Amino acid sequence: MPAETANPRIRQHETQRHRSSGFDSVDESKAFRSILFLEDAVGASAPSPGPPEYFRDLNLDQIVDSITAGRDEYNLKPLFCTPLVTIDAIHYRQEVFRDLEVPRHYDPIQSFAAAMRQMRSYITQAEKSYYKYQKNALFLRAVELYRSAVSRLAADSSSATYQSRGFRGLSDYLSCYTESGGFRLLANEAESLRSGLSSIRYALHVNGRRLTVGQCGDEPDLSTEVLR
Repeated sequence: MPAETANPRIRQHETQRHRSSGFDSVDESKAFRSILFLEDAVGASAPSPGPPEYFRDLNLDQIVDSITAGRDEYNLKPLFCTPLVTIDAIHYRQEVFRDLEVPRHYDPIQSFAAAMRQMRSYITQAEKSYYKYQKNALFLRAVELYRSAVSRLAADSSSATYQSRGFRGLSDYLSCYTESGGFRLLANEAESLRSGLSSIRYALHVNGRRLTVGQCGDEPDLSTEVLR
């Protein structure tokens, strides 16, 4: 999965469910590799550990700093320091950026990136939470958002008129990925959990500054009246 769509916690959960459930994963030999690097050049174009010496001489380091400002979570700087080693690899990336110049292609990617940022926020909140059920609830939100965002991007990609090899490869991969057993299992589990939680009913008794939560009996549901 591309880096933006591959949250480690969710990916680990899904991989484990794949193996334990007997579902086949997406064929790794046909898996999409990168939106930035041509598949046969991925290894040769591995991200550089740091900027070349000439970056400072040409003030390219300042340009990269400006472009990546506020996007530290993506660790983009090494990508700007990685040379493309073939003409075809350069064309591959240029094709991708020409597709991104089209608003109907660009907007879904922006929406997807925003959803992934929110997903990571839920994961961070869950990791900082001390209460078991709050951690689980936040993780469930992250899974639901991940499933929704990936499915929406797959749908948008399937109806897009991409010209680049990169986006066409991504679209094909998303189509296979969202139809895979592991992804379906993840979605079904999340929906089942949410449905179960939504069915829970409980009673609140408010007496001054004291709030008591108990089992819901035959008491009338006053929530509509209270909201009104």
